[in-house]
Amino acid sequence: SSNELLKGITHYKTLVGNQDDAADAIDSSITSHDIFLYTRGNFEQRLYNGNVFKVASEELKTKLTEKYRKDSPQDWAMTQNSLCNILAALGQQTQGEGLYQSALVCFNHALEVYTQQAFPMDWAMTQYNLGTTQQSLGCLLNDSKILSLSIDAYTNALLEWSFDEMPEQWSLTMYQLGVSFHAH
Repeated sequence: SSNELLKGITHYKTLVGNQDDAADAIDSSITSHDIFLYTRGNFEQRLYNGNVFKVASEELKTKLTEKYRKDSPQDWAMTQNSLCNILAALGQQTQGEGLYQSALVCFNHALEVYTQQAFPMDWAMTQYNLGTTQQSLGCLLNDSKILSLSIDAYTNALLEWSFDEMPEQWSLTMYQLGVSFHAH
């Protein structure tokens, strides 16, 4: 959901001990190029100076070692997810295909740990974020194959997010699923 970008920045700051409020100053110069106002944290992007995303992504990349994965796989997957959301936010700001592609790689790495059987809610959240990134990239490139992948990811998230048990996540996912179908 849109809070994932905030979680990613908070996670980055926790890992590196960054408490620099100046870097977090509201940046009113950020414009949203994405036609989906709230899909990739557009609102949240305005809460931070754009430079924090670049710094955070570089710092998180240095944390993602094989040793970290072996010693603490859940933390490694959470760090992957944080990096994914930050890369996707940068991709949205710059309309950068490569940043979206990098985010997709990270989401798939996180899914190696966050399996549906072992971590169903983390798996669903990662599927949702994967779908959102695929949706943004598919719209950017006008690529129906990528949009189809977003439909698959959103459908996967709905396997765990039922209307009865997770109504907010279910409704957000259904909305994004509709957007992907419409764009497709």
